[in-house]
Amino acid sequence: LQAVSIMLSSVRQITRSHYLKSLKSIPKQHKSSSNSQFHAQFRHIITINYISHKKHNKHNGNTPKLHLSHHRTIRYSSSNSNTNTNPSLKRLDALKYKSFCSNSPSSPNTHNNNGNGGKTRQAKFKFAVEFLYLPVFALIGAAIIYRDNILTYFMQQIFQRRESFLKQCYPTRIILIRHGQSAANVDQMVLSTVPDHDIKLTHNGYKQAITAGKKLKDLIGNQDLYCYYSPYKRAQETLYAILEGGNLHKQTKVQIEDVRLIEQKFGNHQSKEQMEQEKLSRVKYGRYFYQFKYGESGLDVTLRAT
Repeated sequence: LQAVSIMLSSVRQITRSHYLKSLKSIPKQHKSSSNSQFHAQFRHIITINYISHKKHNKHNGNTPKLHLSHHRTIRYSSSNSNTNTNPSLKRLDALKYKSFCSNSPSSPNTHNNNGNGGKTRQAKFKFAVEFLYLPVFALIGAAIIYRDNILTYFMQQIFQRRESFLKQCYPTRIILIRHGQSAANVDQMVLSTVPDHDIKLTHNGYKQAITAGKKLKDLIGNQDLYCYYSPYKRAQETLYAILEGGNLHKQTKVQIEDVRLIEQKFGNHQSKEQMEQEKLSRVKYGRYFYQFKYGESGLDVTLRAT
């Protein structure tokens, strides 16, 4: 409590001395300012209450005394009661012309503030011109002049990145394997009784497929394998024998049955005499364009596969 009382007494002394010094520097023409204007100037800075006592016995002079209240309000008390002729109120009213009030037209710091503001604006404008506007205009001009070179460069970059991406998508190699020996390869009379898609491999055809699987394993090593095969029975059996012979089941990612890989159709049930006559007619007509009865031509196979 003693420390607080000492602090408050020091604040009172400092505030009183500062106030008295400010009263001496007030021009005479500003002493008649109204009380409402004073409140308008200082209502956002500090709350000032004027207390005018008609009968004040504590102070004999006209000099006001300052009191610091608990709610941080500065109160001014004076011994005079007339508001129009009270010199203390006139002195308090003239406080709005102090240096911290920049709205006053007669404030001595007004012109300095305006001058400093003008210099600041000029400095900002100079900075913007040197470091913002000029570089931007220079870049725009360079882009207009060298637009062809810039577009060419970006197009080259786009195509190079596209090519590198497609190279990553391409397979390392594409391997084509025909099915092993089937029953129709040994005896074509089977085709007259068994549909073409149900022809199976012979025992020799299984051996051929197992040998192909071992060679395929030596070729690709541990690389990933993607298999596409025809829905014909002999093609399915060939794929199974290849995977078994090369032990390729673990590294085989997909096995897709694709109808575009079906070989050329020569008809439904093919007898030996009928096929010999069809083949002679194909030689006369054109091997690629001749279409077998209930079957396909070479052109049909091309269009179906592509």
